[in-house]
Amino acid sequence: MTVSSSTNKFRYEGNGSTDTFAFTGRIFSAADLKVEIITRATDALVETLTLTTDYTVTINGDESASVQITNALKIPSSLQDVQLRRDLAQTQTVDLPTGTVFPASSVENALDKMAALVQDLSEEVDRCVKISVTSSDDPPSALEVIDAADDAADSAAAAAASAVAAAASAAGVDLPALGAANTVMKVNSGGTELEYGKIAAANIVDGTITPTQADIASQAEAEAGSISTKFMTPQRTAQAIAALTSTDYEYVSSATASTSTSLDFTGLAAGYDYIFVLDALRPATDGVYLWIRTSTNNGSSYDAAASDYEVYTGGEGAQIEGANTIGNAADEFYSGVLTLINPGGTTEKVFTGHSSGKGTTGALNVSLEGGIRKSATAVNAVRFLMSSGNITSGTIRMYRRKTS
Repeated sequence: MTVSSSTNKFRYEGNGSTDTFAFTGRIFSAADLKVEIITRATDALVETLTLTTDYTVTINGDESASVQITNALKIPSSLQDVQLRRDLAQTQTVDLPTGTVFPASSVENALDKMAALVQDLSEEVDRCVKISVTSSDDPPSALEVIDAADDAADSAAAAAASAVAAAASAAGVDLPALGAANTVMKVNSGGTELEYGKIAAANIVDGTITPTQADIASQAEAEAGSISTKFMTPQRTAQAIAALTSTDYEYVSSATASTSTSLDFTGLAAGYDYIFVLDALRPATDGVYLWIRTSTNNGSSYDAAASDYEVYTGGEGAQIEGANTIGNAADEFYSGVLTLINPGGTTEKVFTGHSSGKGTTGALNVSLEGGIRKSATAVNAVRFLMSSGNITSGTIRMYRRKTS
């Protein structure tokens, strides 16, 4: 027999069910193999299995082997690997008596084992840290040189950082100390540029910033730039940029009817007028009005008392009325533009607009709309509905523009 392969370990991925694995190197007995379970993601050794208790070894004719894990609890999972590793005892047990026939088979087997031992040791040495073949140092001395070089690099980095800090200080810029876990970037009180600031230590856990809701900028604060001590989320940053760059109407959201009771819009903010573009609304019931109602609690309820609104025809009502006698045929619809002026202000809230569409007879209707919510309380949600029945189809798009 010869030792034709230099490989002394084989590793296989587990799947939770496969229990038999091949060792195609050379072994001499079942005890020559170690069977190890490894966590694949980290290469960490989980367990070394025990022969006969956890697995059996079948030696083939060419002295390779087949390993079967007989303990079902030890079969490697889909997150584990199994490693078959030859680990020979470093002994020589062949005794050659004098005056007898030369035992060629025993000698060859002993030579094979010596070759296998060399392979095992070579594999282990290859996993060790080495120094150059031309070095005259011993390993501890070489490691001391590496440590000294690391210390010098650290000192150079610290000196460079100090130089930067000194230059920044001379220029009037206050940089944070290196390694300060509670130092973050923020926008200054004018909302015009970035500066360094500190968040309260109570919000720092193991070096990780854990802001409360109060620490995070609101949409209005982001757009107004009033975030001197606030965190900016990606969404708020985008809103701030949009507010700074927008010179006209800003699209906010839309709602499309599909046999809907109403189309609602929430989250209206102070400091804006809101424009609603009504695109081909068609009611389920023929000859109805479009009604508009408002909310002061962001849509939890909508004001609908008999004296909550003033309508353009005069008098009071439980809603603002848009176009009337809207038809429900396939070619009948209602489209228009309505503006809610400064819903976050401190006066009564005014709706004004115009519309065109087709009524119950298919004739063109053109009208002006308007109404007032008779309250100084800020409005932050709007509901559109028909005076009777659902909204079969159509879309409403909401835009906004700054009041100043």
